[in-house]
Amino acid sequence: MNIFIRTILAVVVPGLTVPAYGADDTTLVDAREVRVTASKWLDASVDGFLASSSIPVEVMRRLAPPTVSDVMHVVPGVHVRQYGGLGGLRTVSIRGTGSAQNLVLLDGIRMSSVQNGTVDLGLIPGSIIGSVDVIRGGAAAIYGTNAMSGVIDLRLRRPTSNEAWCTVGGGSFDEVDVRGGGATTIDGVSLSVAVDDLRTQGTYPYAMRHAGSEYVINRANADVSNISAIAHAGTDRWSVFTVMRAADRGVPGPLIDGVTIPSRARLLDNDGVIGMSATMVNKGAWKVSMTGSLRVWDQHFTDPDATVMGPRGIDEGYVQRDVTSGLVIQHTSDRHIMRGRIEAGFADLRGRMLQPDVGSEVVRRSAAAAAEWQWQPWASPAFTVRSALRLDAISDAGTAVTPLVALRWDVNDDASLRASYSYDFRAPSFNELYYLNYGTSTLRPERSQTLNVGTDLALMSWLRADVDVFAMATTDQILAVPTSAVTIAAQNIGRTSAVGLESGLRAALLDDRLLAHWSYTLQDVRDRSGRAGIDGTLLPYVPQEMISIGASYAVGDVTAGLQWSYVSHRYAQSGELLSALLARYHLLGATVDLRSRLRSGQTSVGVDVRLQLENLLDMRYDVIQGFPMPGRTIRVLTSIRWERP
Repeated sequence: MNIFIRTILAVVVPGLTVPAYGADDTTLVDAREVRVTASKWLDASVDGFLASSSIPVEVMRRLAPPTVSDVMHVVPGVHVRQYGGLGGLRTVSIRGTGSAQNLVLLDGIRMSSVQNGTVDLGLIPGSIIGSVDVIRGGAAAIYGTNAMSGVIDLRLRRPTSNEAWCTVGGGSFDEVDVRGGGATTIDGVSLSVAVDDLRTQGTYPYAMRHAGSEYVINRANADVSNISAIAHAGTDRWSVFTVMRAADRGVPGPLIDGVTIPSRARLLDNDGVIGMSATMVNKGAWKVSMTGSLRVWDQHFTDPDATVMGPRGIDEGYVQRDVTSGLVIQHTSDRHIMRGRIEAGFADLRGRMLQPDVGSEVVRRSAAAAAEWQWQPWASPAFTVRSALRLDAISDAGTAVTPLVALRWDVNDDASLRASYSYDFRAPSFNELYYLNYGTSTLRPERSQTLNVGTDLALMSWLRADVDVFAMATTDQILAVPTSAVTIAAQNIGRTSAVGLESGLRAALLDDRLLAHWSYTLQDVRDRSGRAGIDGTLLPYVPQEMISIGASYAVGDVTAGLQWSYVSHRYAQSGELLSALLARYHLLGATVDLRSRLRSGQTSVGVDVRLQLENLLDMRYDVIQGFPMPGRTIRVLTSIRWERP
């Protein structure tokens, strides 16, 4: 492979001398992209040109979320849509858009499903994730389809020493969580493995009203068993990881008009991902890297009560395969950074519930070429221009050209201004194109324009703030439209507009013993489709206000934290119907972590006991209408960790 890369470079860049792989080299660090501060929590920006946030390793360790979805409230502009408790579907909305309009990555590898465009963050254990990076706003010129409203990059946990650990925990509603793993280094190659087994019966009680009376019943068919395993090997030049997941969960019926609809439906997920990256050249001003991934996702859905599909109900399976590859060539000089990117992909979906004219298999081939240029016209003041242009060609969705222009002005060491404009797109998913009695093969890709203006301020050495205002207009938005009394179909009739403000404060005091955050989101997302009675109204399930406040304090062997969040009212249907109004809610949670350490020479053995309390006020609330959330939840985790440098 190294010979292949050397040959390409010799043709593309005449006169360039490329060293052999493994030769001594010098790594250049671009100061315009990396800023060093005393606390990673304070410098939480992922991208200096776009609105972005990061949840670093130390914050993830303190929050210790059961799943990735449980930590997303820290980021302004992000709302998690939850269908019930721990076993329910959990998708992410950024700036009021649908989950398919944001891209989810795992260590830079695309995880957003070609089948439905979404990712269930409730099935990704927080224990295998080291940090979370979030870009808010259009970034299709860099990342391609789905990156219309933002990008969520989940960074896998990377142990830094020889260690082994085991965690056993349990909690309310029959929750059980067992984790374990280890890491070491052999001949300069770091190796690690981790396993997480998370289960719950999901039978929490909730109140319902019917015929003027109130009843308390238990939620049924909400159990879940989710086993995840990760293995990683790598050096500073290359990295290979694999993530395997197997989930079996019930799909409970909704609560409609005071009556719970019974359900015996079940969903089985088996998902496997292999990802790799390698730096082939890193010499002087030149850097060449490559990436690749393979994903196989096997789903099986059964519902014996769905007799509308036949006397035996639904018993269908799908197998999705997704292969990607990419090559990046970068050149860095005093005031320029230029990148060229080439990507290719193949995806297919096999199943019986596809439209008759496509048979039992659909295929998507894709190719993309992109160029990025970052330019600093003059050294002082520090003013930087970033531009990107990308061409995507997708076999069943046509072509798309997406530009991005961004400016950054570092006024001084404590203040910077940024502005960006992007034109973005999303290719229709396989379900929207081909699903039986729903898909429409003539769908056009969604397209949007986004304008963002923001600032990043160091108010004090221990306090940092960021503020962004944005406007987004979407055309050809794909909506599920009723076509009869019992059927719906995907159609391009949607136009939406979104404007909003996102702000946040991050504090780190007392040598990072005290970490705190505050975030506020104000947004207005409306239907502009021209439909009578709906045009100009708020989009369903989009809150106009969101607030998150949290603090964590560590003293000695004790760490304690509090977290409060607020979500304003939303509508469950289009048209702002009062009957579909969901009440606002606020949640209070707390954690207490007790640690004990024993040392013998260089060996350390630690025991941690963590108490997590969620919904302390026992709030009754729905995120999605008809799927009530659980009340007060208590969780206890005990960990034993062995470490040696």
